[in-house]
Amino acid sequence: MLAPHPDDECLGAAGLMKMAADAGQEVHVLMLTSGDGFVQDAQRYYLSLSVSPEEYLHLGYERQKETISALTSLGVARDHIYFLGFPDGGVDALYRTHWSKTFESSTTTWSRVPYLEAAAGPLSYQGRWLWQSICTVVQRIRPRLLVMPHPLDGHPDHWATHSFGRLAALGLEEHSEPEQDHATVLTYLIHWPAWPMPLGLKTRLEQEPPPGLIQTERLWRQLRLTPPAIQAKQHTMTVYTSQMELIKPYMLAFVRSTETFEEDGARLVVNRQGRDPGSPDRGWPNETTVAFRAPAEDLVTRMAKSPNVVESLEVSQSDGYGYLRLRWLRRREPDEFSIVIRMHWPDGSAPWQWCFDLSTSSVSGNAEEALTVKVDHSARELSASWPLEVWQGRRWMMLGAEALHDERVLGRSGYLPYHWS
Repeated sequence: MLAPHPDDECLGAAGLMKMAADAGQEVHVLMLTSGDGFVQDAQRYYLSLSVSPEEYLHLGYERQKETISALTSLGVARDHIYFLGFPDGGVDALYRTHWSKTFESSTTTWSRVPYLEAAAGPLSYQGRWLWQSICTVVQRIRPRLLVMPHPLDGHPDHWATHSFGRLAALGLEEHSEPEQDHATVLTYLIHWPAWPMPLGLKTRLEQEPPPGLIQTERLWRQLRLTPPAIQAKQHTMTVYTSQMELIKPYMLAFVRSTETFEEDGARLVVNRQGRDPGSPDRGWPNETTVAFRAPAEDLVTRMAKSPNVVESLEVSQSDGYGYLRLRWLRRREPDEFSIVIRMHWPDGSAPWQWCFDLSTSSVSGNAEEALTVKVDHSARELSASWPLEVWQGRRWMMLGAEALHDERVLGRSGYLPYHWS
């Protein structure tokens, strides 16, 4: 079980953990941060608008204590709870921009793990060290079921926790024998506009995925909780006193008769013969090649957040060449943003990045000279092809797209796992 902050693990899967522990299964929980960057909570906790770095660090220790109390009440062994102590509010930066350079927390002002009993020690705040810490635990445990946040969760720390965790799991898949069963990966959702509703304690209701995320390519599973599991989950909410005083109705809304998860398997990109790498915009098959399709929007989601500029992302391969096609929504002119494709490899090496300037149809980044790029402004479409040999034999990866205006993210596909056969 992976969680970005203390309490997320219980919000998303306390019932699952309780039922697994009651069935005699080992449950391990890995906390990426200690929740030392929640500004509004710290201001309420210390009754001050000016919270010191030392107080943010103290809050992190307090939230660790709450986590231990909550998880042990579910039957999780104390030595199966791991705190890594990386920066709350910085997990996305570690994945996107600080893989090999050091990040500094804006709240604690630390640039390395400050906690005395951190599971991996006082590592620098760099993405590669966070990835390595997760890999160490996952490879030692080799779980049959791996639970982590949803790749489209609206909180940057959450989708980035998925990216780090899924990259670690991808490493296990890449090096497993063909006859071995891969761990099942389930993802839980915490942050999404107007979800879950209604707020407050409604234990007779089922937890269902948001309508916009119910898509044919998404496999959602519901776990019906036993009465003891429901009671245990409700109890864990009360243990997180530092959070309950601020967001009690929201936290209680996760206590339902069911918990819902999306299954997250690696997407297999098979060879489709006959494509022309000189024309990456042509020859896309009629069958589904969508790697990402923007969730459907309703009135509530449109009012709650700005729309995702990225409409869809497709990937394909043919005769030794890779292809991608990205479409964007008409709400933005192409000279207002650029497209970044980022690839992370499960060997932990530095990520690759391609940055496409839509106004000039130019590209910069790794092996940029190998790319053929076509931009069709009328169709709001970017297409590219490249020889797969530039990847130097690497076929397992996390790949995602972002639409950026300067440093501001206007839309993203989420980083998803792929296996190029």
